Amino acid sequence: MAETNATVRERIMEVATRLFGQQGYAATSVRQVVQEAGVTKPTLYYYFEGKEGLFREVVRARMLALEALIADTLECASLDAVERLRQFMARMVREGLDDTDSLRLMTLVFAPVGAESLPEHDAGNVTIRVVQAIATALEAGEAEGRLALRRDPISVALSILGACNTHTWAGVLGWQEAASQAEDLFDLFLHGVQAR
Repeated sequence: MAETNATVRERIMEVATRLFGQQGYAATSVRQVVQEAGVTKPTLYYYFEGKEGLFREVVRARMLALEALIADTLECASLDAVERLRQFMARMVREGLDDTDSLRLMTLVFAPVGAESLPEHDAGNVTIRVVQAIATALEAGEAEGRLALRRDPISVALSILGACNTHTWAGVLGWQEAASQAEDLFDLFLHGVQAR
């Protein structure tokens, strides 16, 4: 049975995500991507118009997945705000642990190593949207009487996103406690420390 265009395109993107995440943009060649994906250079150029287009597309795919996560959790009207935040944090960690290639890619996008120059992408705008969606859920939690915000919602949202990223990387690096706490991360964030 012949492969569909979508299957070929997806395989190229999976290989590119892994290679860009592991090696960086500059160290990943088109030749290496096509060899590992089992396609020809013309096939890659047909779908992505080159290495820059491929990079933009794998970043775009990760941003679409993040947008879907926001819609499924932070913007889910059937859940109260606390449960939306709880589910968002748990899924952020679990999905990062389940797809370490994408996690490494996004680390490259947000924190390029050395002077590596990357093609333009829209990841920053989506990150702003994530922070704003978290802040909106926090404000909703306050309006519902479930949360009492003592700081600016954007600052708290940034801290929540940082907690997700830290727990995810701790799990990737083998710290099992971090990985096993994914489901309870929001409660840990809220109640992990209390002043005496």
